Amino acid sequence: MHRAPPFKGIFPYFGNTAFSLFLDLGLPESYQYVKEFWIILLCILVTIGTGKFVYLIWGSLFFYLLLDDLFKVREDLGGFLSRALVFPTGLGVRAKDMAEFSVSTVVGLIFLILILSAYFKSDRLVRNNFLVLLVLTGGLFLFGAVLDLLVIAVKGVILQQILGILEEFGEMLVMSLICWFTFLLNSDKSKGQAGDEPDILRPIH
Repeated sequence: MHRAPPFKGIFPYFGNTAFSLFLDLGLPESYQYVKEFWIILLCILVTIGTGKFVYLIWGSLFFYLLLDDLFKVREDLGGFLSRALVFPTGLGVRAKDMAEFSVSTVVGLIFLILILSAYFKSDRLVRNNFLVLLVLTGGLFLFGAVLDLLVIAVKGVILQQILGILEEFGEMLVMSLICWFTFLLNSDKSKGQAGDEPDILRPIH
């Protein structure tokens, strides 16, 4: 989806566009790619360390997100669907925007079904970790898809810019939290002790 332009003239000491939240392949976006790569790697490592292959579902989800960010899968597929099918428009939202949102929703539902299927077949400690990842990933969808659509629908350039910054910052923050949590899943300190009650803020194998 098209992005709101960054503020101009408000932060004169940050004139380098490489730091722009809205620039394709800028430093913030490239940093997101690095975090997604590490999340995939950490999900593989926790699978090897615990022998619980359900974590590969999460790794597959973030592998898709990395491919989507790198190769604009959602944008290209959304463009194709918007030409092949009829999508509702209005409030400044184009058919292509709705098609992209539909792609994100369908892919999200597919992974949600896989995650919930694994969740109900897993032990209590894995469920605890899944709940944390599910909440964080829900936040990622909220910022990356829902708020993205809202940015387009609202009137006023300033409001679009504010929501655009909130969207990009929210995505970066949530992705950092997911990366941090998957790192903790591989930490010796996160394995817990016998008899400990699971803490939803502390991953336990």
